[in-house]
Amino acid sequence: MFTSGYWYILGRLRKSDDEVKRIAGAGSLMVNFVELSFYFADTINSRSKVAQESLSFLNMLNNVLKQDGANALTRGISVTYYGSIFYGASYFYTYPWLKIKGHDWFEERGSLPLLYFLSGYVSEYLALLLYFPFETVKVRF
Repeated sequence: MFTSGYWYILGRLRKSDDEVKRIAGAGSLMVNFVELSFYFADTINSRSKVAQESLSFLNMLNNVLKQDGANALTRGISVTYYGSIFYGASYFYTYPWLKIKGHDWFEERGSLPLLYFLSGYVSEYLALLLYFPFETVKVRF
């Protein structure tokens, strides 16, 4: 149900006149794609940090598959799926919105680089606030 609604919204945003909303939709899709693409490697990385011994990636992968089976590599993937959508949408909406809203004020003062810095900082902070609970659940899986 969620995924159907998400794809419906992405389709609507693609045709939107609001550039900020189009950027947010595209950003959420790409963050989701990247997070899911690297999910398996990230799972092995998380497990290696908990392990008592230092193993190579392939040895750690082999241990995980022997101990828990292939299912262990997908445990928690739904949490990453949802979290990355919210993270990407919030970051890629907030960043251009702040740049547009603050452009005139910062340009008058000759400090556009500060605007870009603050826009990135605030956007990343808010996005991480949304993503942190999802990431915590993923790591616990």
